[in-house]
Parts: sequence; structure tokens; C-alpha cells
Amino acid sequence: MLDVLLRENITNVRVYMDDARAMIDALPDAGLDIVYLLHPDPWHKKRHAKRRFVNPDNLDALARVLKPGGELRIVTDDPVYRQWTAIRMTERTDFHWMAEKPADWRTPPADWIDTRYALKAGREGRLDCFFRYQKL
Repeated sequence: MLDVLLRENITNVRVYMDDARAMIDALPDAGLDIVYLLHPDPWHKKRHAKRRFVNPDNLDALARVLKPGGELRIVTDDPVYRQWTAIRMTERTDFHWMAEKPADWRTPPADWIDTRYALKAGREGRLDCFFRYQKL
């Protein structure tokens, strides 16, 4: 990502190299157009599931900082996290799933740039799921 930002001289992106929750808490209400959650740790053990980023508290925080009409993009190659995310987001009334057909969550958005992790997962046969939610 940093290589792309430098090469393309993109200056409106900031990188925070720590736990994102502290930064999210410091952001103003309705200040972001888009939030990306790329390949979050699936925390496979059942007793660790509470640590998954997609949880009510974190989703409440993201809903607060996203502008109405803003977008939350969640990408995962993990089938457990895919199901977890679908269930948790279905429970929300402040986000609308933008998918209209299966290809919408199987195909990356037009402006998508693959991460090294995504490329590695693809080489290993793991397919990404591209969740896109609009903040209501």
C-alpha cells in the first residue's frame, strides 16, 4: 500500500500502525467516506471469537465515523469469518448490504488493489469474499 501511495503521489491517506480502535475512537462523527477492513484475524478458536473485529462495539464505532452513504468494505478469505460477518452485519439496521447477486461479493470492486496477503491466498486457492455495506 505504501508503495502505491508514494508512486501515485497520493496525499489524502494516512496510515496508523497500531490498534485501529484507538484511532477510530478519536475520529469525529460522520467524517469518513469509506472504511476498509482487509483480512481481519479470524480467531478460529471458539473461546477467542469475542476478539474478532466484526463485533457490535466495533461496528457501532464504524457506524459513528462513517458519513451517511459511506461505505464499509470487509474482505476475508476465511469461510468462518465470512459466515460470522454475514450474520453480524445482517443484525445491523444502520448498514445496507450492497450485493444484489452472488458475483457482487465474489468479484472485487472496480477500484480494488490486491494486497500481498490476498495474492498469497489466491495462489493457495483461497478465494476472497468482498462485503460492501452502505451506511444508512
